[in-house]
Amino acid sequence: VYKRQALHGKELLLAVSVGGAGSAYGREGAHIYTIHEFLRPMQGTSRVIGTKYAVPFLSVGALEITDEAIARRAQDYAAVLQTPALPLLDIFRSGNSEVLSYWVPVGVMAGGGPAYLRGAP
Repeated sequence: VYKRQALHGKELLLAVSVGGAGSAYGREGAHIYTIHEFLRPMQGTSRVIGTKYAVPFLSVGALEITDEAIARRAQDYAAVLQTPALPLLDIFRSGNSEVLSYWVPVGVMAGGGPAYLRGAP
């Protein structure tokens, strides 16, 4: 475990945008792995430095996003940043069912994003 304690106990929230559709990430998709599997090294680093690894804020379909959808995602992200208790991703929970619970296609969450995230398993 990392000896310095500057980040210990703090929340780590990643904001990730991928170009492909959500369906491209998973066993049947073009990339074979889920986005959470691609982010596993970041989750491991979080464990080493003692941060609380929050469920990442994911945006899919960035290659085809409209200006309106970008604005809605920015609102969603700002709302997530105001959430008092971010949902944490347990070290053993990153399979397809959890990923799908937190995936929201670009532009769908405007207005209610954090409530949806907190309501996921």
